[in-house]
Amino acid sequence: MAHRPNARQILLKRADIGKDELVDKILTQPDSPEAKLWPKCQDIFESRVKRGYVEASLMSGENFDKISEVLEIPIEVLKLYEKTCFDISGYDRLSKIDLLDKERDKDILVMKMWAMNQGLQFIEWRLGKKVEVSPLEGLSEMFTMCLYKSKEALFNGNAKTASIESTKWAKLSLDIARLLKIWVLDSDLARKDLELAIKEVVPDFTSLDDIIAEGERLNAEQPQRDDSEAKQIIEEALREQREENE
Repeated sequence: MAHRPNARQILLKRADIGKDELVDKILTQPDSPEAKLWPKCQDIFESRVKRGYVEASLMSGENFDKISEVLEIPIEVLKLYEKTCFDISGYDRLSKIDLLDKERDKDILVMKMWAMNQGLQFIEWRLGKKVEVSPLEGLSEMFTMCLYKSKEALFNGNAKTASIESTKWAKLSLDIARLLKIWVLDSDLARKDLELAIKEVVPDFTSLDDIIAEGERLNAEQPQRDDSEAKQIIEEALREQREENE
């Protein structure tokens, strides 16, 4: 059975000494790093918004460095918060989902679910940070989501509701499939995506047109170079033959 995530927070709130080493250190050693950081953890736990974002980020499975960068909270605070207020170390995925079932705040519940599914990128978007998603990748993900929502709706106990929901999601998945087809068949859009991807790897890259033009120029020069080299080889062979005859 998974331990209670905020077991230490409860002990700290009760000032209950003698049951946990970390709790004892925070309560009895005011000059320790943990004791000095604890008020910041308390502030997060007592704030609905801060708690929601921090715990959703911890459920994403990302490392502390990345979470700290996104939330702009020191790593030390995040680590202590996890140990005292949201200790999910050792939780498997099913245990995390079971934990979600106990979340009373619907908005935080949804945020945690999406963080588990999409990682920190969703949290970044919720925070108003710039998040770039490839249109092709986004459409593919939406198509998959709508398709499974359509299948999920069929398991609804109410036959009428199941039919309506399934039809709605199935229609959406078909509409997205059409958009995907248009995107894939549109060579200009695909070309632009390819150029952007190359530029990330090769900063000096300009465009595919420049590469194609350079390739055509080299191909045009190659036969001339080949002819020149062949002529030189023939002339050298003839000269050597003349020298032998003399």
